[in-house]
Amino acid sequence: MAAIAETGPETNAEIIVAGSGIAGGALACLLGGAGLRVALIDRQPDAVRLDAAFDGRTTAISYASRHLVEAAGFWQALAPFASPIEQIRIADGGSSRFLHFAHKAVEGRPFGWIVENRLIRAALA
Repeated sequence: MAAIAETGPETNAEIIVAGSGIAGGALACLLGGAGLRVALIDRQPDAVRLDAAFDGRTTAISYASRHLVEAAGFWQALAPFASPIEQIRIADGGSSRFLHFAHKAVEGRPFGWIVENRLIRAALA
């Protein structure tokens, strides 16, 4: 993963990414890995965004999106904490009918992985 340095008011970056959340951080890693000079800016300091209490949500990383996460260089840091999605059940309100999908029907591969947002932000940092 390319290093993203903190910069002062002046920078020689080719690209400035505003917002170092999951999408902005991943984009900065991908662009930096492609050899571009990237400045990643955010109004909140790292200590705030990396605190466990900052965001208690989780993110589903689809099977296809995992390739982007690998290319951005931070899947290895997430893999030990990622829970595979092996079944999906789709229900409509109170109906007794539902759709069920099992990962064994698609060559046994998980549909994706669930990862805590705080772990994704830490891996990006």
